[in-house]
Amino acid sequence: MLSKQIILFLFFILSLSFNYSQNIDDGNELQKLLNEYYEYTFSYDDIPAYNLDVMQYYNLEKEYSTPLKQKKFKESPEYSEKLKDLKEIKNELLSKKYYVKITKPFKEYDLSQKGFMSFIKENMGQGTMKARPPKEISKILFPSLPFKYVTKKTLFDNKIYHPDIKEEFIFLNVPEKTAVEIEDELKSIEIYLLFNIGGKENVNYKYYCTTYGWYDIKKELLVAKNVHLVIANSNTGKIFYSKKH
Repeated sequence: MLSKQIILFLFFILSLSFNYSQNIDDGNELQKLLNEYYEYTFSYDDIPAYNLDVMQYYNLEKEYSTPLKQKKFKESPEYSEKLKDLKEIKNELLSKKYYVKITKPFKEYDLSQKGFMSFIKENMGQGTMKARPPKEISKILFPSLPFKYVTKKTLFDNKIYHPDIKEEFIFLNVPEKTAVEIEDELKSIEIYLLFNIGGKENVNYKYYCTTYGWYDIKKELLVAKNVHLVIANSNTGKIFYSKKH
């Protein structure tokens, strides 16, 4: 009889715990929104998959190193099978919904701009390892986002480095009432960019290396579509701002 009471008591405790956790999940706006999305992780295979480039995706360039060898391989059943598999991989890439996040996106509301200015990058640095094209975040191009460009100035004497050296920001036109709430929770605030992959673009851009000067760089990037920008508290899941671009 005692064991039965213990079992009933444990069942009661577990049901309370389940209901409590369910209520937490139900109240987490951000988590509910992200449930349908995958966090995007860059892969060097994504561009070859999008291009249906069997040779590059399966690393076959050395094995079929001449135009004739490649031609003969493309006539083979093996190539047809690999192309079929690659088409499925591309379809999966395009059908999924993704998100990327920007941590510590800004410091304070900019009264002169009437919004938050979230710093993304600048087109200068030591070497070219950090060179990234305009409107690119996490290796994805976001042409629909409201970017702003500010001429970079020196830290101490506020002089212009060069007219073509710019700092890139996302401008977030958040109402002041909402901005005050965001400022109160800045340590936990993150920007979430929800999107689908909608295409590919070849980008040409300039980057200034502080040692060797200007570089002309070319990059092939996947392009985001159906972009949904969200500002939220990553701990509580509260969404403060949401806009589709």
